[in-house]
Amino acid sequence: MAAMTTVMKLSISTGVFAQGSEPPTPPTPLAYGQTFWQTLADKLGLNVDKLYGALHDALKAVVV
Repeated sequence: MAAMTTVMKLSISTGVFAQGSEPPTPPTPLAYGQTFWQTLADKLGLNVDKLYGALHDALKAVVV
């Protein structure tokens, strides 16, 4: 148990040391949005432009 605690303390302190003095900058909301659309397109086997086109066509067909 003591060995496990020591390993955990070392890994935590190493992780903090490796990060440097400044925390990483979180992604912007725009980056999250781009990642979402790219991931969705990938899951559907499309590129983002085709996904946007399909979304536009579906909205146009429903909202008419």
